Amino acid sequence: MRIAILANSFPPQSLGGAAKIAREQAVGLQEQGFEVCVWLPEPYNTHEDILNIKTFKPQTTFKFVDLNHTPRLYRLIFHIEDLGANLNAVEEIRNWKPDIIITHNLTGCGWSTAKILQKTGIKWVHLLHDVQAFEPSGQIFYNEKTSFLKAIWRWFWSSRRKASMGSPDLVVSPSNWLLSEHIKQRFFTQSKYQVVPNPLPDVNGFENAEIDEQPTVVFVGRLEFDKGFDLLLQAWNSVQKSVPNCKLKVIGTGSLRYLLTKDDPRIIFCGELEHNQVMEQLKTANVLVFTSRLLENYPTVLLEAISLRKNIVANDVGGVAELLNGYGYIVPPGDSAQLKQALVLSMQNPPNTAKCSELIKTHDHNKIMRQWIEIIESL
Repeated sequence: MRIAILANSFPPQSLGGAAKIAREQAVGLQEQGFEVCVWLPEPYNTHEDILNIKTFKPQTTFKFVDLNHTPRLYRLIFHIEDLGANLNAVEEIRNWKPDIIITHNLTGCGWSTAKILQKTGIKWVHLLHDVQAFEPSGQIFYNEKTSFLKAIWRWFWSSRRKASMGSPDLVVSPSNWLLSEHIKQRFFTQSKYQVVPNPLPDVNGFENAEIDEQPTVVFVGRLEFDKGFDLLLQAWNSVQKSVPNCKLKVIGTGSLRYLLTKDDPRIIFCGELEHNQVMEQLKTANVLVFTSRLLENYPTVLLEAISLRKNIVANDVGGVAELLNGYGYIVPPGDSAQLKQALVLSMQNPPNTAKCSELIKTHDHNKIMRQWIEIIESL
């Protein structure tokens, strides 16, 4: 059986959660004996030897890969043009004659591309990753107060993308939360739905490491307000009084970098690191802290921490509580006092090994791949 995968990001250029999941899926299906071909926006150099990867030319004025570096007016033009189909991708995928197409994030791929291919008789499965279908920025704040203009703007894009995309044969979501958000926006009214958790990442070579002698917390992400970095530093000042010998390792960069002072030896700024380097830091730590103020779906860094059996302190946003399912410490966003308390407890107490093992079984790679094979065979 031939399976085409259409995505707008893929390792090694992108190491975001959606990109990693797309690759995990492609490799896993190929290992199960399916013939897999991945299509990505041009230019894209993946350096992959084990996968059949192709690129398609953009049909918009501006390339998706340059989107973050273009002015707002140009981004608006891009998004309007992107509502249509990428006919180059349609032609190439159709000529390959797949039985099934699996799509991931579609921004940059043409929101109508898969719908046209579906009309030719190709079965279509769409995998949800975030809220970008109805929020172009992909960012919705916890308990945000939406202005009238922003509400109109979000409604406009939601309705346009909804009409352009159509209804896949099956929509797969890693969380009930994200699926319900799309259903509330009246997406996929003619589709079937299924919840399939994202698999745990491969941590071979990183497990069973010696833990730092000093209690160590790791933060991984952008040093920005939306990621709650300011709140973490506010709470950390109190944490140090309760756990005097603790350390905070900060991995990432951003506009709030200036909040880190050079004269505090208990805060170690690591800057931006390669993924393997991040895992090296995480494997010797006690706790991962996740302080995002955004409605996050299924943060990959949480799965990585679970794989390494680390304690977790995380804000209760989006699908995070559903992912952790009682493991670690969940705190309300914006509450530095509860964040401080959770950080102290997470360093003073070992992880709940039984609950962690349960999560590892739920997100086992082979188990998830069996679910995907059942999905494919049922279409």
